[in-house]
Amino acid sequence: MKQQIQSCQFDGRNYGIDIMKILSAFMVVFYHFGHRKYEFFEACNYVPNINYILQTLVAFSIPLFFMVNGALLLNKTYDNLLILKKIGKLLLIIVVWKVVCFPSWFLKTLVILYVLYPLLKKIFDNFPKILVMVILCFIIFPDLYNMIISILRFCSVESINIFGGGGYKVESFPRTGFFTLYAIPLFLIGGICVKKKWKIKSWQSIILIAIGLIECLFEAVVITRTTGELFDSGNGNFPTIGAFLMAVGFFLLLYQVKIKESWKLPILFLGKNVLSVYLFHSILIHVINRFILPGIDTLPLFLNLIISILIYLSSLGIGVIFSRIPYLKELVKI
Repeated sequence: MKQQIQSCQFDGRNYGIDIMKILSAFMVVFYHFGHRKYEFFEACNYVPNINYILQTLVAFSIPLFFMVNGALLLNKTYDNLLILKKIGKLLLIIVVWKVVCFPSWFLKTLVILYVLYPLLKKIFDNFPKILVMVILCFIIFPDLYNMIISILRFCSVESINIFGGGGYKVESFPRTGFFTLYAIPLFLIGGICVKKKWKIKSWQSIILIAIGLIECLFEAVVITRTTGELFDSGNGNFPTIGAFLMAVGFFLLLYQVKIKESWKLPILFLGKNVLSVYLFHSILIHVINRFILPGIDTLPLFLNLIISILIYLSSLGIGVIFSRIPYLKELVKI
């Protein structure tokens, strides 16, 4: 295992981190393209097909990216002025891309993490007990809270008593992402995985991923059957125990992966330019849906994958062009 970890590093760089960024960005593109048939006919008897299972798998993507940010930021010491500059760049990107209706919640969450960075870094370095408490608090709410609500709905529990008070209807407890603060434990766990050099066997990582996927599918199907509408099992499952487990599983699996020398340069290039994919893919998808595939809602799975790859590479190419133009290059890097 030690040999494996050394093999994915070159000049101090862990290429497993780059692979995580690439995979996360691709899954986001695949999710947003979304020309898939879910065979949703009757909510009460809905059974997920392969397309819905793959959409549910997407739930690890953004959580994994938050873990990557924690791994990179918490294990180095950054000057507060540099962090302020990064926050400023993020805010600039958010404002500019808001003009083209780019969904900016993800970047806003990064801003929150950067604002909290000095505090989280201090806790991370000096207060291990408080660190554990912070992680547990933000796993309990919203992740565990969302799972409990799903279990209560699955068991057809209509109301519950809290602290001896009157009955509260389960339906009055909505699912929540708690202002996307579910990103905090992921950010911290990413840092811990690198600092403590956590290692587990590949099959154990795969089991973690499988358990997480099953949990996400459970919540998605329960919500679909109780609301009568097909639940968005990708984006809607970010604040769940399942997405958390999948993200941790993928992180530990890929962090220790072997990388051939010939693959390092392309992986480095793709990993460094991943922000361009997040920024440009939505625009390309809009153009494709309007001018190339108008009125077409579903495509075979292999076409979804091929077109998603093309969108990914096209977004990357546009980002490279922007990065070579004065002023515009500030919009594609943090």
